[in-house]
Amino acid sequence: MYAYNAALYCSECADRIMCELDEREGADADSGDSNDYPQWCSDDSESDCPEHCDGCGEFLGNSLTSEGVDYVVQAYREDMLAGRRDSVACQVWAPYYFWVDFPSFGECENCGEYGELFEDDDYVECCEYCLNAPDCDDCIDPCECSGPDYRLPHTD
Repeated sequence: MYAYNAALYCSECADRIMCELDEREGADADSGDSNDYPQWCSDDSESDCPEHCDGCGEFLGNSLTSEGVDYVVQAYREDMLAGRRDSVACQVWAPYYFWVDFPSFGECENCGEYGELFEDDDYVECCEYCLNAPDCDDCIDPCECSGPDYRLPHTD
């Protein structure tokens, strides 16, 4: 990863910029200042968001701060809920940051609705609605609660 003029570049784009600067300014173009010439910077420094090359858009695979992890998880959640499963958050960031605890999405085992899944007391993956529905497993006879309140499928 290279820094140049307050931007980050992949090796290919940085090489192109360095060649252009060398041709224009000569062999002494590298002053050691990233404002004047691309400078190698460690790709293990943490950032608050995933970094992409400002030249070609390639993902640079940087480390994340805790705020960066939260940012990636939130972007993933929003894209999954909006049905944008081909987004950069779902297709690039989530596989790269595989160690992050991403939320699970799919069909609720109780009502069949697609959404973010949570594990209930019975280890059933269900949506937030079903997770918070009354549960009469612990009631004594007669039932003291209204019982499970699962949504019925829409009918005309």
